[in-house]
Amino acid sequence: MDKHGSEGGHSGEAEGLKISDKGSFDREINLTMSEFKFSDMNIDVKTGERIRFTVKNDGQIPHEFMFMTMSEMSAVNYRIKRADWSLLEHKALFEKALTLPGGEFSFVVHITKPGSWMFMCMLPYHMQMGMMGEMATEGMSMNMEM
Repeated sequence: MDKHGSEGGHSGEAEGLKISDKGSFDREINLTMSEFKFSDMNIDVKTGERIRFTVKNDGQIPHEFMFMTMSEMSAVNYRIKRADWSLLEHKALFEKALTLPGGEFSFVVHITKPGSWMFMCMLPYHMQMGMMGEMATEGMSMNMEM
């Protein structure tokens, strides 16, 4: 269960993304997470595209998965650099908390306008060890550095 009370995260539209648990899609991305990386750290997308993500924890320990905007990521990055783990106030566009080893979940993302979004594992020290990636439309990459 995640913080929104559903198995697959939450559905909604914000910041150029419409995310739902199901729906039609143009392409599929299988993303694995393990210690301490994602199988694809840079995902190129197009405005209007619908993508079905299937995310699997191939690691040996639990992981989380979430999408954030650049402004939210900057606020989180500030706290992380200071080892401040009071991240309860973060705002994620999508969040799937605590996926156990072998666990898998899927969701559909509709890119409604150009932009860039970070995805990461927010468990303590996972992101600092490299468990962070970016999804962006052409020319919108943030080149986020920790």
